[in-house]
Order: sequence, then C-alpha cells, then structure tokens
Amino acid sequence: MNEPQTWADLQDVGNPQATLVLQAIARHAHWDTGECYPSHSALARMAKCSTKTVQRYLDRLKADGIITVKKRVRDDGSQTSNMITLVGYAPWVTALRLGGQVEKPRRVTSYLDTEPPGTPPPHVLPYAVDPSPMSTPLDSLSTPLDKLATGDGHVVSTWGGHLESTRRTSLQQSIEHSPLTPRDGGNQSKLDCKSKWLADLRATGRNGDGVENFVAPMLASDKRLALGDDPGATLAGWADLAQDVPPAALSAAVDRLIDQESKVTSADVRQQIELARKAGAMVVIRKGTPQWIAWVEFWQRTDPKLAALVERSDAWQAPAESPADYGRAAA
Repeated sequence: MNEPQTWADLQDVGNPQATLVLQAIARHAHWDTGECYPSHSALARMAKCSTKTVQRYLDRLKADGIITVKKRVRDDGSQTSNMITLVGYAPWVTALRLGGQVEKPRRVTSYLDTEPPGTPPPHVLPYAVDPSPMSTPLDSLSTPLDKLATGDGHVVSTWGGHLESTRRTSLQQSIEHSPLTPRDGGNQSKLDCKSKWLADLRATGRNGDGVENFVAPMLASDKRLALGDDPGATLAGWADLAQDVPPAALSAAVDRLIDQESKVTSADVRQQIELARKAGAMVVIRKGTPQWIAWVEFWQRTDPKLAALVERSDAWQAPAESPADYGRAAA
C-alpha cells in the first residue's frame, strides 16, 4: 500500500484539479514524514496541467491547510525545489500502522477554477449533511427540502423538492481507481517501485546523506534511470558513492544528470559524483590572506609556474586542506 497516496485519496480538497495536484505531491512524499521536494514541472506532468496551474493550486492547498511549502536555497544562494509537507500525514500514518483510530479526512470549502481559494461558487449553498464520511448512509438521505447534494458534496436547488445525496464517501473514493493511479501498471507502478526502493534504503540506516541528498532527488525526478536487474543494489551503490560529498556539490551533480538527454547510467553517476567530490574539496582563497600566502609558498616550492599564475590573480581555488596536510597526503 502506498500510504501517502492513500492519505491523499482520503482528502476532500474541493476541486478535481486540486485533487490531482495533491495526488502528484503524495507520489513523491516520504512514507514516514510526508515531506518531498518535487519540481513544478514534475507535478505538472503528473497532474496533467501547466506549471502555472500547479503553482495556483499549491497556493490553494497551502491556504486550505492541506500542505506547507518551505523554500530551499543552495549554498551559492540559488533557489532549488521547495520542500512540501503533507499536513497531518505523519500522525495519521503512525496511528494507521499501530492499528489505532486515524483522524477523519480533511474537507475544505469547494471552489471553482476562476475563483480565489476558499471562495465557494455562488450557486453552492452550505452543506446539509454531516461531513463525516461514515455518519450518513448513502441510501438514507431523504428530506422534503428543495435542495440536492451533488456528487462532490455540494447542495444546489432542484425542481423536485427532494434531497438525495450522491456524494461518495472518502472511504469509497479511497478504494476506487483514481484516474491517475492505474492499478494495472504504467507510471503509478513505477512510482510505487521508486517509493519502495527509497523506503528500503532508508530502512537500512546506511549512507543516510547519500540517500537523502542524491538518491532521493534522482528518484523524485522523471529522469530515466538505468538501474539494471537489481535496482535496490544499484541505488545503494549510488548512495555509497555520494555519502561523503558536500550537499551543494551533490545538488549540482543531480541537476547535471537530470539535464542530460540520455538515460542516466551508473557510469554517468560515478563521473558526476567524482566531479562533485573534487568541486566540494576546493575552497576559494583570496590575495593577501594567510591561506593565500601559505599556498603560494607551497606552490613556489612544488610548482613555480602555478605560483606565478596565482600571484597575478586576486582569487584562486585551492584544496580545502592546509598546504602541509595536502603535501603529506600527496606524498
């Protein structure tokens, strides 16, 4: 069972497109915390809409208290994908796994695409039924009111003077086939596999930094990955390679791999992580500082041409170690 997807299916967010965006978020979510870092383009592909529509519905879901959105920046100050958290998911899944009672599904005010978040359409009257999905049998709603509950829970005027609810309960919705979750394979099956691979890696407790800073964002992307006959072992190898590399350098490596046109292979991963490791091991030294003086003296002894080139510059890159430590390591 994909627990984040089940949680998303149980939420009544008041609009079909908002539901699709929430389901797309849930497919990226961590199974324990409900956190994820999907790009707007990835969400747009899953929700079958534009990135502008994704942003609009992210704002709505945030305003309705369904999600939180936290901006993230790289060490160089550039912005990367936001962290999105499913509000209430963590306690819900904990209670579910322990076999206890879970919180009732969240329900928000319905709205039209042309209206701002939280504004109900003008023809929609207040709900006339209890919002609890288990409190009202679907075949017993009958009252001489001149209203009718529509399929999404709205109550509108009718000609018959009779109230008949066709609202599906959240429980029914959760066991029906979602238009974006084909049970016979396809994209959802791949996403379920990715979620399981990531959960298995996290469960081992090994190479946590490599898993979270490299493997997780690679799996969260829509990039084609050449994982071989044993995807779990391949991903574990990638996490091991990335474990000791600075996060900012890994983020840049992930971006390069996602941007390449061809499928990502293990050879590509090794090459980019090696580049990231080298970039992460270098620091900028500036003219006149103690580090600058120490490195120039070191290069004057070991590489006079490099020392002369450095002395004509205002800043240069040098290994993160001190010259003495670097000299011992090279020896």
